[in-house]
Amino acid sequence: MVPTIAFVGCQDSNVSTMQKKSEESIPGGTRSDLKENLPIKSIYVGNITNFQKISDTLERYGANAVVIDVKNDFGKLFPELPVTYNKKNRFVPNNNFKTLLQKLKENKIYAIARVVALRESTRDDLCIKKEDGSVMIDKEKMSWMDPTDERVLQYLEEVCTGAIKIGFNEVQLDYVRFSSHFRLYRKGSDDHSTNRSRIDAINNLINRIGNSVHKLGGKLSVCVFGCTIEGSVDTPSKKRQTEESSQILGQDYIEIAKMADSICPMIYPSHYPKYTPLGIKDPDLEPYKTVSISMKLSNNMLESASVKNLESKVRPYLQAFTAKWLKTHLQYGKKEIDDQIRAVLDSGTTEQWGLFHMAGKYP
Repeated sequence: MVPTIAFVGCQDSNVSTMQKKSEESIPGGTRSDLKENLPIKSIYVGNITNFQKISDTLERYGANAVVIDVKNDFGKLFPELPVTYNKKNRFVPNNNFKTLLQKLKENKIYAIARVVALRESTRDDLCIKKEDGSVMIDKEKMSWMDPTDERVLQYLEEVCTGAIKIGFNEVQLDYVRFSSHFRLYRKGSDDHSTNRSRIDAINNLINRIGNSVHKLGGKLSVCVFGCTIEGSVDTPSKKRQTEESSQILGQDYIEIAKMADSICPMIYPSHYPKYTPLGIKDPDLEPYKTVSISMKLSNNMLESASVKNLESKVRPYLQAFTAKWLKTHLQYGKKEIDDQIRAVLDSGTTEQWGLFHMAGKYP
């Protein structure tokens, strides 16, 4: 889920009343019973199945939802899905996922199935190929599936609906985009030769998965790069950077927001370049300000497009890890995480948020 990308800005996530809730609920908080319209506050746990560890983290941050890998970054699948497995794609740890799901349900904890949509390393038959027929590999030595391939859509549909059938409340699509490393993919091909065709392909995938999940009573959320928020990474030298980023990825922020139940912009401070958003010299050093500005830009963008139900529409992903790869970085502990949560609540639009640490280890 931590984005790595080759171009700037997508480096590979009543106001007084909201502010009062911010002061009362952070730090810590008590998890209440899950209700129909309770704002979702999630933590990503990947493939961790230790319920007590998960429960302790939820209590520490006042969260009520858990994001579990159902199709992970390498294409491995959750072991309990009602799908057809092959020799490479079954994820078999020494843990009982079925027991975890049951405990989450018993404790009224909202269960979110994370599905890495198009990044894939177990299904060569579905991945984008070079002209010589070999699988196209990006700079991270990963391959990607083709969202215009009907077989890919069927496979993802099977995985996503399978997650709802076994008890997940929501499917969360991640990496639902084109690789930034491939750029134009097959030059001259109508499939990927234009920016608009990439956006249309991603929209079609999201719409199809959403319809299938909704028929089973589930919800759909979609993770997008923070750089797809208009103005978030624009600099004087690159006035159209946001638009260019969205077109290369195939992610249109407004269109995705209209299709999904929730859109999850990954607004990790460490992933913004210097002097963005809106002139912050070192975004990683200013978690509250960076998230606050990102939320304001998101709100302005969606409100101008008349996107409805903003209070339940935006669920930003926040940084719960330390960006040690940056020369100048901040050690992220609970204070820095709480600062980001406050920024979201103080935005006056949503009470939803998600925390991300790649190993599921929260301070």
